[in-house]
Amino acid sequence: MRYVIASVAALGLAAFVASQSPAGAQNQGGNAAPGTSQPAAMTIGAVAAKLESQGYSVRAIELDDGVYEVKVVDRQGARLKANLNPATGEPVAGWKND
Repeated sequence: MRYVIASVAALGLAAFVASQSPAGAQNQGGNAAPGTSQPAAMTIGAVAAKLESQGYSVRAIELDDGVYEVKVVDRQGARLKANLNPATGEPVAGWKND
C-alpha cells in the first residue's frame, strides 16, 4: 500500500513540475478535448497534486465510470472518499467518511 501511495505522490509531483513548463501547461485539464467542447480530463498525477496542495494525503485514485474515485486522509487524520469531476478535480457530491 505504501508503494502505491508513493507512486501516486511521485506522479503528482511529476505532473506539477510538467505543468510549470510551457509545454506541460498546454496539456492540463481545462483545455478542450480534441474534437469536443468538453474539457480534457486531468491526469491522475494532476489530481493527486491538486489534492496534496489542499492538504490531503492521497491513499488511492482510480478512474471509474467517468469520474475519479479518490480516498484521502485530511489534516486531522480523517479518512475520506469522494468522486471527482475528471476535468476540474472537484468533488461531484462532496466528501464522505471512508
